[in-house]
Amino acid sequence: MSQHWFEEIPTEDPIAKVNVDPHELNNLEKKEKEKEKEKEEKEKENEKKKKRSIDNSFESKVKYESDTFKLNAFNLNLEDLCNFEKIITSPSTLKVLELPSCILSPIVFTKIFSSLITCSTLTELNLHNNLPDNNASKVLANFLKKNLNLQVLRLSRSLVGIAEIETDQSIIFESIATLTQLKILDLCAFIDTRYNGNELTEALKKLENLEQLELASSTFNASFDFNSLLLALNNCFKLKILNFSGCKLYGNYIQALSSFIRYNHSIIFINLSKNNLNSEHLKLLQPAINLNTSIQFLSFRANLFNNSNCESAIAKIISTNASIIDLNLTRCKLQNITNIPSNLRENCVLKRINLTANNIAEKSISSLLNDFIHCPSLIVADLRFNNGKCKNHKRESLVIQRLIELDGTLNTKKLQINYK
Repeated sequence: MSQHWFEEIPTEDPIAKVNVDPHELNNLEKKEKEKEKEKEEKEKENEKKKKRSIDNSFESKVKYESDTFKLNAFNLNLEDLCNFEKIITSPSTLKVLELPSCILSPIVFTKIFSSLITCSTLTELNLHNNLPDNNASKVLANFLKKNLNLQVLRLSRSLVGIAEIETDQSIIFESIATLTQLKILDLCAFIDTRYNGNELTEALKKLENLEQLELASSTFNASFDFNSLLLALNNCFKLKILNFSGCKLYGNYIQALSSFIRYNHSIIFINLSKNNLNSEHLKLLQPAINLNTSIQFLSFRANLFNNSNCESAIAKIISTNASIIDLNLTRCKLQNITNIPSNLRENCVLKRINLTANNIAEKSISSLLNDFIHCPSLIVADLRFNNGKCKNHKRESLVIQRLIELDGTLNTKKLQINYK
């Protein structure tokens, strides 16, 4: 029967479908699979972004209990303040408030402490790396005066910008002076200006219960009365930890510090690292350190002890002082210390000595190894990264650690030597 003129004629040749190149089919399939993979990857990436936004949210960063609020390294803005007030439902019972590195703007700073106006039970406040302006400082000062039971106050890098913004922060130091129960005061990176130098000294006179003072990386100008500050610390009869690391102390400051060390009998730890101390400074400090009977931890890390006078003074400290158990001499550019080992044998207190990253020659290292073994009290002696046989900028690494057997008495006959 003949085909009617009105019947639909197929537009595609069925034979042409059969004769399609198989390579083209494979390419088409591959492209489709690639598109599907791309789609899946995009979906996964979107899910990750959502998760990140949730993880970085205010609620996810906050650690809050009935009396503790902690928020670390979060850019707290005005939008989050409502959440802040909702979370702290009972500020009157708050004991610990930590807001380090939250980049608080003066407005946010002011509003936070205004919302905590009923809080008077705080024992610990951490405002590390936040910069209040003059108005915010007044709010903080009033807040501190209400919390007279405060024991830990951390304002490190919160007073750094005073020199640039020229604001009077004396009101903060006046409020600190009222905190008679304060045990730890952290003012690292403090900048002495015409506004607050004397106020800091006056505040320290009132802190009789202070146990730890952190002033690392602080800047004192040439006219600052450092001796008065140290005299004020004599009123802190419980002071145990004193950190002057990185303060670039002047010559007159070292003389005042030497007198302080000589007559102070409460300091256990003193940090004088990164102060560019040289042989003249060490000459002033060494007699005072020898007479001190309380210092147990002494750090001279990263100073300039690169001559024989320094090495001789260090040897006297080790052999004469009867209280130091931990001595840090890392990165002091020491070279020839052959006179130290014989003195080490006489010392029955020193437990740890760190001589890492100096310029001690190979012969001196060999001599030190022999004498450290015979030192009765020494537990750890660190000689890593000194000038042994160096190839390709790799320094010989050496650590000595004494094994202690707990059998009722300390047996120090065994010694472990590790080469790393």
